[in-house]
Amino acid sequence: MRMRCTVLLGLGIAVACAKPPVDPNGELLMATPIEVGELHSDELACERRKNDCTDWFKFVVADKGDLAVTVLVDASPDADNAVSVELRDKQGTVIDQASVAGPETRIATRIARGTYFVTLGTLGKQAVPYRLRTSFDDAPAVSAKPPKSKPKRPQPPKVRYETRTGNVLELEDEGGSSAVLLGIGEAQGIRAGQEGRLVEGGRELAAIVIEEVFPDGSRARIRGELSAPITPRTKAEIRVPLEVPRTP
Repeated sequence: MRMRCTVLLGLGIAVACAKPPVDPNGELLMATPIEVGELHSDELACERRKNDCTDWFKFVVADKGDLAVTVLVDASPDADNAVSVELRDKQGTVIDQASVAGPETRIATRIARGTYFVTLGTLGKQAVPYRLRTSFDDAPAVSAKPPKSKPKRPQPPKVRYETRTGNVLELEDEGGSSAVLLGIGEAQGIRAGQEGRLVEGGRELAAIVIEEVFPDGSRARIRGELSAPITPRTKAEIRVPLEVPRTP
């Protein structure tokens, strides 16, 4: 720090010394708030002002994106008055830096949302006027990847059915369980487990399922109760698959 002193002639011993003014943004806690995108003009005057070897600036970004810090000077500082620009996080740790060279110096980096500082510093005696500008572009939104489509399972082949019709030969009723003997069997493609119905005159009397199969006949269990009595005109209709699908 250089003192400016004036000897008061005539008194001989009285000396008045004026201290250089203190720089208002020479430390982190006194950083000047700036808005991203605005141009700010200032000066480094390490010899003229106390603590003006470094200028601190503070700004906030609300999202992740690309930050650019640009320093503009009228003339490049010489080796004895070198100027550095640094980007720092909210704790003051340096993230990126560059030496000011030429009329424009720029540092660029991707940052997250938060509070940041920019510092410019020199140890030279020459005053360095400069202009500082920050710019910020939000990071493009990352589109969510479409979910991977699961391979479709092969659908089993559709089974075609044919209705086989036969006479009802006899009604069995034992212990509350009713069954009928039919006049169609193995020779007509009837198999155990096949389903059908008893009909008369277009009216369904009951649903049935084949339980036993004989060469020329079969026995079917009646599901539920008959809606009408069985007569000689009652027929049995059984759904018979035309072909049995093979499992791959």
